[in-house]
Amino acid sequence: MVRAFCPVTCGCATPGADLLVAVPKAGCAAKCQGSDAYTSALRDLPCVEKSAEALQKDLSWIDMSHQFGDMMKASFKDFPSHWETYCSLDGSLKTPDCAELFRTRGCGLVTVWMEKFDQSPCQGNWFGKADNRVSRFMAELCPRQCGCMNGDPIEKLVARGCPGTCKKAETSETPSSNNDVKAVQ
Repeated sequence: MVRAFCPVTCGCATPGADLLVAVPKAGCAAKCQGSDAYTSALRDLPCVEKSAEALQKDLSWIDMSHQFGDMMKASFKDFPSHWETYCSLDGSLKTPDCAELFRTRGCGLVTVWMEKFDQSPCQGNWFGKADNRVSRFMAELCPRQCGCMNGDPIEKLVARGCPGTCKKAETSETPSSNNDVKAVQ
């Protein structure tokens, strides 16, 4: 409820903030991510994608991994088989753990998730219908994995949740995405 009254302080209206579930279902007003201030900040957000190794040490990413785990627990509380399917991904974890999966795979998880489940975390849709957005656009945090480097005009990039600076330059850090993807296939 606090997010509804303090969306800026809580990170609802800030691209790249460490609030993964910055959506109306989690208390953030829909207008936050559609505001002129948000769009302007997204245009200027650095086009940076950290490696999985760097993200494993990043406190914001670690915090978001816990949010991801909580989001998945709430979503699958009545569907234990879904929890196992989604949260073990390839069976490499002894016990399905969505938070650990998110934390250790970094942005590589986005690509594997899209391939395995035909969903678009880049647009905040981890499962369900295309209009069932449950998190912020992962394109803000994972521009390379989300295809933000394809040369689209800035307005098109921003509409997809990509940093507008991706139009101008390559990402400053390249993840070991091939290794991450191979590790989970």
